[in-house]
Amino acid sequence: MNNMDWLAELDPETDLTEHYREVVAVIGLENTIKLAEAFPSIPIYLKNPHKLLTPVKIRYVRKHFNQHNHRKLARVTGFSERYIYKLVEEKGDGSAQQTLF
Repeated sequence: MNNMDWLAELDPETDLTEHYREVVAVIGLENTIKLAEAFPSIPIYLKNPHKLLTPVKIRYVRKHFNQHNHRKLARVTGFSERYIYKLVEEKGDGSAQQTLF
C-alpha cells in the first residue's frame, strides 16, 4: 500500500485543474484520486443522468403499475402521468386506458 501522507500538502485550488476541482467538489478528493488511478489517461464521458436512468425508470413503472398508482409512479420517476399510461400501454396492458374513462 502506498504511503500518501504527502497528499495533505495538496491544495485543490492551485494544484488541480478546473475539471479535477469540479470532480473533487462532487465526490471528494479521495474518490477523485481513486477514479484517476482506475482510469489513468482515459477520457471519461458521463451521460446525462436522465438519459442513463430512463430505461431503469421505464422498467420500474411497467413492473409496479397497478392501475391505481400512476400519480405515485409519476412522482417517484419524474415522468408525467400521461407518460406513465403510455408506457403501460406500450407494454401491451390496455387496462391503463380503462382507468382514464
